[in-house]
Amino acid sequence: MRYIAGIYAIMLVLLPFDLFAADIGVDAMSLFRLEERNAPAVDSRRIAPATQYFTVNLGKLADGNLSLHIHGWGRIDLADQSRNGGNTDGNVTYGYLSYRLPQGDGQLKAGRFFVYDLGHVEQVDGAGARVDLLHGFVLSGFAGKPVGPGGPTDNRGDFLYGGRLGYRYGGFLELGIAALHEQGTESRQYVAALNDLRNEKNFHELIAGDIWIAPNGIADYSGRIFYDPGVRELAEQNHFVTIRPRTDLSLAFEYNQQRLEGFFAVTALPSTVFRPAPGTEVVSYSAVASYTATSRIEVSADAKQTKYDAAERGKSRKFGLNIDVSFLDGKIRTGGGLHRVDSQVPRVTSYNEVHGYGLYTASRYFGSADIITHLFDEAIYGKTSSVTGTITTGYRVTPELALSGDISYGWSPQLVNDLRGLLKLTYHYESSKGAR
Repeated sequence: MRYIAGIYAIMLVLLPFDLFAADIGVDAMSLFRLEERNAPAVDSRRIAPATQYFTVNLGKLADGNLSLHIHGWGRIDLADQSRNGGNTDGNVTYGYLSYRLPQGDGQLKAGRFFVYDLGHVEQVDGAGARVDLLHGFVLSGFAGKPVGPGGPTDNRGDFLYGGRLGYRYGGFLELGIAALHEQGTESRQYVAALNDLRNEKNFHELIAGDIWIAPNGIADYSGRIFYDPGVRELAEQNHFVTIRPRTDLSLAFEYNQQRLEGFFAVTALPSTVFRPAPGTEVVSYSAVASYTATSRIEVSADAKQTKYDAAERGKSRKFGLNIDVSFLDGKIRTGGGLHRVDSQVPRVTSYNEVHGYGLYTASRYFGSADIITHLFDEAIYGKTSSVTGTITTGYRVTPELALSGDISYGWSPQLVNDLRGLLKLTYHYESSKGAR
């Protein structure tokens, strides 16, 4: 934490800019949570953590192409300890300098930032770059130290680097190939001498390919495949298709496959804590149909099947309907859903899910009510249902400052009573556009 704070202190000292000429964006959110937990055979606990989130964006620095972006949080417990590790905690989620190249639509980054180009998210302390090349090609890359949870169970490596080469054609085709290498992490590796997989304190590699194509305004397809050279198998693939045959009708289909030994070849946890069963594969199919009946009514139906290719896991199906209705030009919205989950997994019961909600938004006042109920086919710890209801009310003190509060109550097989309260204060300001 001191290391990160020192980096950002140096950033602020070395920045050659005039704050009065910069675009300034500030977001702050203060959360005060009250919770009482009563569980069978466990002493009741009163939890009251205070958490502060902050975001600072400074744009048009130096020659106008430099910007600074920081987001972080801090927590202090005002009553019983809410999490393991002490009564206080905090971290910098991201904090980096970004410079947009005047030519080539390129960008340079330095600090702590997220990388999304590889199809999954990596958090890195280091540097990155992206530049548009000729004839539709795009090149990006990064290098640095991967950010992990810390502590004795942190399995992140010492150094991580990777990149992506992409190609765009017109407004309907994009192709890409990406790769990453993480040094010094325990991962599953193929050992030729043993003709088998072993956990090795060595490195982890991943190769990915992606495609997006939209030949017309009716349909588009996107897909991504990940290959792990260490375990010599496909780690993951996902495919997504959207079809819009009419302006009021949308159909979406998704297919996902994860081979867990490749998918979890490296994790933030060492193999002594987490190790997937060899040969386990997870496949899921899903479909969603959305129909806008009128300007005020929208209905949707969805279905998903997940199958574990392991005898002790089985498969499950979830399907149901949702409806959303609006009144008074969108100031009032209400709706709900009914879903069924059929489980063929041992020791996991099937259940029905009922959900209802209402929202109200005006110029100064806003509020909502939400309730969700699960009705189990078989009793869990003697209970056949769980219920959670939440009520939210809020008031915009000024256009940039809002105060709101939540209160929720419910019960479940794990908790006899679950009562929670949350007080939230949010602030947003942008110098270039004014506060909002």
